[in-house]
Amino acid sequence: MSTKKKILFIANPISGSGHKIDFHNAISQNLDTSRFDWSLYYTTARGDATRRAQEASNGTYHAVIAIGGDGTINEVAQGLVYTDTCMGIIPNGSGNGLSKHLRISNDIPAAITQLNHATPQLIDTGWFNDQLFLNVAGIGFDAQVAHAFDTFGKRGLFSYILLSIKEFGQFSPSTCKIKVDGKKLKAKAFILTIANGSQYGNNAYIAPKAQVTDGYLDLVVIEPLRFWQWITFPIQLFGKSLDTTSRYRFAKGKKITIKSKYTKAQLDGEPIQAADKNHIEIKPKSLKMLIP
Repeated sequence: MSTKKKILFIANPISGSGHKIDFHNAISQNLDTSRFDWSLYYTTARGDATRRAQEASNGTYHAVIAIGGDGTINEVAQGLVYTDTCMGIIPNGSGNGLSKHLRISNDIPAAITQLNHATPQLIDTGWFNDQLFLNVAGIGFDAQVAHAFDTFGKRGLFSYILLSIKEFGQFSPSTCKIKVDGKKLKAKAFILTIANGSQYGNNAYIAPKAQVTDGYLDLVVIEPLRFWQWITFPIQLFGKSLDTTSRYRFAKGKKITIKSKYTKAQLDGEPIQAADKNHIEIKPKSLKMLIP
């Protein structure tokens, strides 16, 4: 009887820039096959990764590895949360926010090699109106762009930047009424992000001090910027210094409610509809993640 651990890789074939990658070859060349038996499954529709991950969480598999962007990673996590099956990540998306936070290599062969010695660690998950997110959730401009990006047809960072410029002229900031663990906050929000991880992706740090193991969510509000502040905003975002701007508001908590006129939201970059009143909370140590 084989003592090897079984691993299932779930790959989204259209993640990232759309360049075709031979995942089968990459896995066979870089995974330690003396220790692991593996199989590869390609998704064909939204929700497919969740279904397959749930099927694999019955104790047969040691781990399920998501190959894709933050959306694919979110789907796999939905199938594994509160189970004993480990989850791993091979980043192949446009931003790869969670994998960068966890210091997983952006190079696919290197990320596969990291799995050979990765250790399981329980991480927190965020829940937005009872829907899971691992990295960031948002109501505001980032959600507007996520909805546009979902139907754009082209992937990659350049497409995201183009859409951000286009949507900027059509976006109108709204006032939000917020409660963080019962404490009230009112702000006109250009960006309103609830962060479990520290960055959107591409090293854009919206919540530099956020940790996926601290049992808290970081609430970040960026109020509408004045003209001259747009000059320094990208530098602060990518330089982990957003908290130095006067338009930055921050709170940390376990349960958050948000009332606003925004109808769009995003969870790990995937578009969803916001409610008039949104309930967000942290579920500590609810997912077993393989971390290098």
